[in-house]
This record gives sequence, C-alpha cells and structure tokens, in this order.
Amino acid sequence: MYQVIAIMDDKPLETAYLIDDQDIDRQISSLLLKKINKRLTIYPIGSARAALEKLRLSSVQDPDLLPDFIFLDIDMPEMNGWEFLSAYQELDIGRYKPVKIFVLSGLFGKEDIPDAIPAHLVKAVISKPLSLDHIRDIFGHSR
Repeated sequence: MYQVIAIMDDKPLETAYLIDDQDIDRQISSLLLKKINKRLTIYPIGSARAALEKLRLSSVQDPDLLPDFIFLDIDMPEMNGWEFLSAYQELDIGRYKPVKIFVLSGLFGKEDIPDAIPAHLVKAVISKPLSLDHIRDIFGHSR
C-alpha cells in the first residue's frame, strides 16, 4: 500500500491584472512576472474598459476573485491609465480587498500623478519596459 504525502506551501496564490493595449508588452511582462513569482496567476487584459468590467463583475459576484496586483499601462487608446484610475476609485474595490496598483509608463513619474488620483492608490510608477529588477523589488525577492 502506498502512502500519499502532500507538501503544501503555506503561501497563498496571488493574482494580477496586466492591463496594456500592446500584446507584445503583455506577453513579455507576463513572462517576467512568472519568472520571479511562480505563484502568480496573471490575467492579461488588452483595454482599461475591459479591466474595469472584470473588476466590477468580480466585486459583485465574488470579491475573492479580485486581483492582488494591477500593472497598468498609462498610454492606451480609448481609456488611458489615469481615466482607468478615476473610474477604479468609483468602484470602491478597497472595501473588498486591498489591491496594489503599479503604473507602467515611459513618460511619467509618481510626481506626475494627476491631483484627482489619491497618491495612496498607486504604489509606484515604473518605467517601461518592466524589468526583472523592478519585479524583484515589487515582490521582495533578492537576486
């Protein structure tokens, strides 16, 4: 008779929305994120509007499905990252779950966040492209 032994990692799985209109950026960022945090489930989303709808549905149907992290590109057509953040505030996701938002931009720094966006809403503004060093800093992993 065989005995089955399960070794469980007590660290919970984490989820992230990767919101970027550029498919290649989503693919590369997803690979880099998984390389550093293998317990991360990534949902690549091609538009800010689609991400807002997914957040809205999750908050209504099952708040446990809300992401732990959002990686948000600023420069997107139709709805940019700043507009996303304004609409995100109205959803009041924080009452269900604290979500860490990282803005991805080649042009802006944290000091460039519009006044309408509370500073506490954005954990950091990270220059694009996302690098392994950025991801290690976010997840607290050493080299």
